[in-house]
Amino acid sequence: MLMGKVRFATEPTHSGNQAASVRQRQHRLFFILLGVFVIIIPWAIGEFVLRAYQTVLLHSLEAEVSDVLYFDSGRIPGVPYQLKPDLALRYHTNAAGWRGPLLSETSRGKGERRIAVVGDSIAFGLGIYGDQETLSGQLQVLLADASNRGDLPSDISYRVYNFGVPGYTAWDVHAVAKHLVEHYQVDWIVYVFCFNDFAPPHVVDQHGLLVATEQDGEEEPLLKRWLKHSLLVRVMVNTIRPVVNKIVPVERTDRYSSQPRWGPMKEEIRAMVADVRRAGVSFAAVIIPMGYHITYASGVSVEEHQDIELLFRSLDVPTVEVLEDYRKMNPKAVFPFGLLDGHPSPEAVGVAVRRLAAEVLQPRLVGPPAEELPRRVQRSTT
Repeated sequence: MLMGKVRFATEPTHSGNQAASVRQRQHRLFFILLGVFVIIIPWAIGEFVLRAYQTVLLHSLEAEVSDVLYFDSGRIPGVPYQLKPDLALRYHTNAAGWRGPLLSETSRGKGERRIAVVGDSIAFGLGIYGDQETLSGQLQVLLADASNRGDLPSDISYRVYNFGVPGYTAWDVHAVAKHLVEHYQVDWIVYVFCFNDFAPPHVVDQHGLLVATEQDGEEEPLLKRWLKHSLLVRVMVNTIRPVVNKIVPVERTDRYSSQPRWGPMKEEIRAMVADVRRAGVSFAAVIIPMGYHITYASGVSVEEHQDIELLFRSLDVPTVEVLEDYRKMNPKAVFPFGLLDGHPSPEAVGVAVRRLAAEVLQPRLVGPPAEELPRRVQRSTT
């Protein structure tokens, strides 16, 4: 009888454990589904709304050119991707896939001087929708005005061409500059340097989308790529970080120059300058600071800025740096899309253009065009 009672007592207990286990699984499933509805679905809706109305809601640039409509495989040796030709979207490109006027490979007008602006999205003019308001566009207008005033020889016409492409690194810019001096009769290469030019390369994936890579040629994990390009994440970071910085102000630590590719980037720039000069073409640089260079007035972030300026000076490259100019301006007037974005306004670009023309180009645009010059011998630098 006792054993029967024990068996009888344990059977409902076992049944109760099963029921409890089922209830636990149900609760787990309930909270998972609740998380989907409370977090993931609103997140997806928010992301969709931001992407659909980004220019109205947050003026973000992140997704403006990360679209299958804009990019194609590279047509220049060493360049992984380029803009598609004859685009007529938010940004326009010419028949060769560059922004602004088309540079002919064969024909060259009498007395024409050619200035090629190379670089990434800042040289391209991301966030600047009028071609005449980009760095190359403003430089074209300024040089034409100087010629009309008699500040430059009136028998020489100055043509400025935009060869900037969003996402390009120093390696990509080098490939473009080398292609230009080998196949086009350019007189000047003006490199618009951005501090993230050390970054791993971008590639066009199987869907035609521009994506960053983790290492050379290796695509980033999908989740990391999604978070990096999420506009909702961007809004949260832009909202939270200034508040945190005000509550706990800290000096920005070395953000870029400690990266493994910083040293190789500098070597690539040295090689680019040598290749351009070997072809008998002049080289100049414009250094555009990042938002944190303006926010933090001292420390490692400024040492990083000085490091790249010293590199160009050591190569005897005429260089314009506008850090102090930008610090005197309202930060919103410099970076209208936020300090974390780093794309300067037409007004801020104009500051760099005026200094580039006055300090670098105009004093040097009085000699013969490139094809009339003897080939320069690049002096060795260390």
